[in-house]
Amino acid sequence: MRLTKGITGFDADHLIEQDVRMFQSMVYHLATSEQRAKVRHFIDRPHFVYMQALVEIDGEMVTILHHRWMPYIAFAKLDEELSFAFL
Repeated sequence: MRLTKGITGFDADHLIEQDVRMFQSMVYHLATSEQRAKVRHFIDRPHFVYMQALVEIDGEMVTILHHRWMPYIAFAKLDEELSFAFL
């Protein structure tokens, strides 16, 4: 697998950090377009390479991850060991 330069967060000086407000806006837009979805909260820890949104859909929690330096998102569920099971 070939990774994009800066994807790990190391050597990311040449990249522009993604805007957390744009991420929040996108998540709220997705949630309001699906009546069964409710945004529970956002997690933005500056030392993590991703921003996170927790969304409840039909009683199940889904995590939306947004890469801090690249315009990539992923969908996952948290398991009992607090690791991500990507969807």
